[in-house]
Amino acid sequence: MKKPCKLVKDCQVSALFILMAAILWTVPATAGGDPSEETCRDLGKIEIKCLDCATGEYIGSVTVDALYDSSFGDCNGRYKEAREICARAYGRNKFEIGTKWSYSIGLTDFYGNSPPNCKY
Repeated sequence: MKKPCKLVKDCQVSALFILMAAILWTVPATAGGDPSEETCRDLGKIEIKCLDCATGEYIGSVTVDALYDSSFGDCNGRYKEAREICARAYGRNKFEIGTKWSYSIGLTDFYGNSPPNCKY
């Protein structure tokens, strides 16, 4: 027969395990998220990779404030502005610049590029 002290300790460990399992089972996972005004605001900034449009060569990067874009349903509402920022930052004509970006909300990754006729 087990000693009462040992039995209580075993019960505490079992109760703790059951409690943790119940919490993990009932709390919804934040596996992903959809861009919205709130999630974009929480994201803060997005890193934009600046590329040579003709060759796809990486030139450098800049950051822009995340802004919800309802027409594309993403957080890079500043994609046109980002192209101009890249051009100024690296002394290029904006029509020679392509941009790529990616960000995550929860465990979901989002990515894009602009303009579509560049080499990526």
